[in-house]
Amino acid sequence: MASHPRAYQLPSGEHVLILPSEPLPQPVVGAVNARAGELKAEAESDPRAISASLAAALRLKEQQEAKIGRTIIAVTYGEEAIGEKWGTAPPVGKAFHTEAEAVANAEAFIAAAPHYYLILVIR
Repeated sequence: MASHPRAYQLPSGEHVLILPSEPLPQPVVGAVNARAGELKAEAESDPRAISASLAAALRLKEQQEAKIGRTIIAVTYGEEAIGEKWGTAPPVGKAFHTEAEAVANAEAFIAAAPHYYLILVIR
């Protein structure tokens, strides 16, 4: 996905250069994390959302992946789940008992090409 440099507009209006061969700049990661929190808050008030974390992850992927040039792997907490409450949204799409297991699985998934992905934990 990350094939060419791009400018990412922060909420402040400032633009940050994203280079495909480099890790995402911290201001971009911070902005994406902040947006995830906003989307989760919106989903918590939506009676149709099965899981606010998962709903936020799917909307975030839809809104941000093209902007950052990375595939977002969201690690989410399923408030309503029984047993395995942590999971990774597609492209990984697995369930786990702990956040640490889910993050470790996501990290293993991206190990071969880490600059093509952003792992984001949505609690």
